[in-house]
Amino acid sequence: MYSFYRLRLLEGHRYFSFFGLVLLSIGGSHNLSVRYFKGCVLDPYTFFGIFSFNFADVLVNVGFVLLFLVYIMDFVAKKKEQEV
Repeated sequence: MYSFYRLRLLEGHRYFSFFGLVLLSIGGSHNLSVRYFKGCVLDPYTFFGIFSFNFADVLVNVGFVLLFLVYIMDFVAKKKEQEV
């Protein structure tokens, strides 16, 4: 979160970055609290027997993807500014 603040990525794409940080925080804090109270994080859902996951993992991944998209959009916008 600090690096997004320092890079000023929270200013331009406010809704995407805020929503991404919220999802990342909720999913991460849920996984940490489950690990603290139960000793391990259980993954009850399987995806065709290939891998298993829980809902907090989905939140963390979606939050990361949103923040990555904000970073890419900012990078593209800066490139366009330099070309003009």
